Amino acid sequence: MTIHPNAPSRPSKSTTADPQDLLTFLLTSEPCLRRRDAEKEVLKRFGWWNPWKPGWRPPEFSSPDKSSERESDEARRATYQARREEALRERQHRERHQREEKAWARQERSDSSDERDRVGKNLFEEGDRAVDEWTSKAARSNYDDFLIKDHHTADDVVQFLLGALNQMREERDDAISLISTLIEERALARARVSVQGDACEQRDTLYRKVGLAHDCPDFLLKAARLAFRKEFHPDGQPVDWRIDAERRFKETEATFEAIMRLRSR
Repeated sequence: MTIHPNAPSRPSKSTTADPQDLLTFLLTSEPCLRRRDAEKEVLKRFGWWNPWKPGWRPPEFSSPDKSSERESDEARRATYQARREEALRERQHRERHQREEKAWARQERSDSSDERDRVGKNLFEEGDRAVDEWTSKAARSNYDDFLIKDHHTADDVVQFLLGALNQMREERDDAISLISTLIEERALARARVSVQGDACEQRDTLYRKVGLAHDCPDFLLKAARLAFRKEFHPDGQPVDWRIDAERRFKETEATFEAIMRLRSR
């Protein structure tokens, strides 16, 4: 028979203890030393068990620390924010570069248009001046002084005819000079148009060799040149193909150099 450690060793008034009194005694009495020693042993062996903290759980079964979660979330949020800011800066730089390239292209087209207008004005300036002079002379030309009337004699008629012939000869010379000037201008204009057409054709041919358009921005031209260098560089080709690769590499570099010279004019 096992005796409870809190059971009284000797009933107080009678040899047979009342069950109700015995229960009251067990609940109100202080625990004995053996029970205290047993609890200490349990706490020593199982440090995670604490009967006096019912809401406490062992560390291995508890949720992650809120502070560490908050720190990791803040670090992750800071990383995402830094990436967004970097992407925004790159996009702004790219847009600014594109705007500069477009402005440069518009300025170049405006300058070339002004140059063409100036060249065309200089080209036709002499012809316009000759036409104006001839027109003013023709407006002032008058044959009323050579009209023959009844009182004129035969000698007067001869003088009138000679004067009219001389005036007609001057007008003829002026017309011939004007026509010659216009013919020279026409030939010069045709030559310039031919030269410009050849230059445009040569320019377009150079750009077609590298797969670009003549109005492409500078950064695209530089990127294409770098890509062609990586593709055709002899060091990156097999030994059997290096001769052909070197030839194509030199041709491509010469094409890009010609394009750069055209753009620098």
